[in-house]
Amino acid sequence: MKAVRPRPYFRMPPFARRAGHPADSEERNLAALTKRVLCAHAPPGKSIEEVLPALSSSPKVDLQLYGFISIIIRDFVQSWYQKITPDHEFIEEIVLVIAHSTLSLEQRIRQLDFETLLLEEVPTLLDNHVKDYRVALERQSTTLFPYATVNEIFHSMQPHPALISSPESERLYLKMMGSGVLAALLPPEDLQSDCERLLIREILSNMVLWNVVDRLSEPFMIFELITKIITVLVTPDKVKPANVSHAKSTELMVFLQSDPPEPAKRPTDPDQSLLRTLSNSALIYLEHAYNFVSTSAVVVKHASTSLMSLWKEPPQEPPRRRKPILKLSVWKTLVTLFSLDRRQPWLLGSIQLASKPLADQPPGTLFDNYLSHVFQQAVINEHVLVKILSIARNALFPNGTLAPPRVYPTEDEKVLIQKQAEVAIWNAVPDLVKRMYLPAGKDEQLREIGESLAFLRSRSCNKHLIYRLLDLLVSRLVPEMLEGNA
Repeated sequence: MKAVRPRPYFRMPPFARRAGHPADSEERNLAALTKRVLCAHAPPGKSIEEVLPALSSSPKVDLQLYGFISIIIRDFVQSWYQKITPDHEFIEEIVLVIAHSTLSLEQRIRQLDFETLLLEEVPTLLDNHVKDYRVALERQSTTLFPYATVNEIFHSMQPHPALISSPESERLYLKMMGSGVLAALLPPEDLQSDCERLLIREILSNMVLWNVVDRLSEPFMIFELITKIITVLVTPDKVKPANVSHAKSTELMVFLQSDPPEPAKRPTDPDQSLLRTLSNSALIYLEHAYNFVSTSAVVVKHASTSLMSLWKEPPQEPPRRRKPILKLSVWKTLVTLFSLDRRQPWLLGSIQLASKPLADQPPGTLFDNYLSHVFQQAVINEHVLVKILSIARNALFPNGTLAPPRVYPTEDEKVLIQKQAEVAIWNAVPDLVKRMYLPAGKDEQLREIGESLAFLRSRSCNKHLIYRLLDLLVSRLVPEMLEGNA
């Protein structure tokens, strides 16, 4: 076995890598797993940051990524390599190659236009998928398709080269995709080694991408991810204005809501009853006024702070999208997803008409910058990325650190998982939107959301969606593949 080639050019400088101290049990488990699998031959007392190369500019993201790498190397590489030789330089070489690739990938991600990707291109793809699935459902058992299933009709409407014939076509497609990605990310000296290039390609295509596509195609897996991602994005400690009506922490409201002193007159006295009624009405109006003023003050303070920060220090963003946020296809996709285009055909046109002054007129630029700032702060940050990586790892490798894999859920458990996703979406939808665009009553609204998610119940159709999302992501991260240069 050849000696490990030093690659100091992609190691992060000491000041850029803060020594992390795992705070919770998950981070401690990941750190222990990484040390056991990747740092078994390191000198004692050395931390992960001192032994392993950086995978990104964030130590917390590195820990999550090393959790992925440790599970994959332990289960798919060490399981057969340790039977050949106890040498550990091969594993170190794999880690070095992965580190070079992830740092190169991070540079490409920084140049990615997330707003266009997440608010325009992905919603457009999802909108086409939902429409085609519903058309396939309507055409089943008709004169046009008398004997074809919904999956067969959908495949004829959205054919994909990976799903032409058999699982072998999927593996071949993923190998070709893996070759193109590695050609753009690997250093030149690694590309010249056929053995190394083919081995990394097999790990990427057969062990990583294949498992990702296969598991994410399961309907219950998608419903679980929906529930967990909504939980991450929607802060659980967010209090609605209607729930702060009594504001027990405010001394003024405590005083106003305290019991009045014992009256001098009898309760049956008409004057006393009138006085009590007027005082109760005054308290109610005063309470509503207090809630309105306090809520408005919070909103104005938040908006003014955000706008002033944008005015003084505009965020450095990648090349901006061509269309304002209010004109992106995410709004059209939401209308299609909840079937509002059928129940309320006027809705989309009304939204477009109402948003036109904010999208086309000069004041719309400031409003668009504010929406962009809110999107960047809510979605594109380290905390959300760490949570999503943790969710993805637990979904793909449940209890991968110690416990055995998760038992495949029963049909009743699958129904329960879907119901949990419906409830999570229902809780995330604002009450005003529910009253305006969904049926009356919680049960009817949940039923409507369940019907809107019916397109996710087919594993075969889900696989089409996953492959198209994967194609979109790879084409944006490695545009050389579209140009034929990879």
